[in-house]
Amino acid sequence: MLIPFPVAFLTGALAADLAGKLLDLPDLYTIAWYLLPAGVVMGVVAGIPGFIDYRRTVPPRSSARQRAFRHMLFNLVALVLFLLAWWLRGEAGVTPDGVLVGIEVIAAGLLSVGGWMGGALVHRNQIGVERRLSR
Repeated sequence: MLIPFPVAFLTGALAADLAGKLLDLPDLYTIAWYLLPAGVVMGVVAGIPGFIDYRRTVPPRSSARQRAFRHMLFNLVALVLFLLAWWLRGEAGVTPDGVLVGIEVIAAGLLSVGGWMGGALVHRNQIGVERRLSR
């Protein structure tokens, strides 16, 4: 229920920066500047129940445990990279250079792979799925 927020905010920040560059709309850089910290904060909020599941629900010494650890690692690195891009930018409205957009692209890629792993945890390993209630 919480994961759509950081995904939408962080990919929206990247999309705003790319659209700002391609369409020469500098107001989009301000939007991206606000979306980045909102996405990181919501990523931390979404990670709290995920970490609780990791510690209490995922069976130890299982493929799910390994996948959950990688899922957590990819998403944490993505959040740190998005936060770094926001911090390096400085203030709202600053045009991001190629390095900052590159950091955001790498972070979005990591976020995508981490999300895919999270989907595998839910659907393949059935972590967080209550089968008797789903019909």
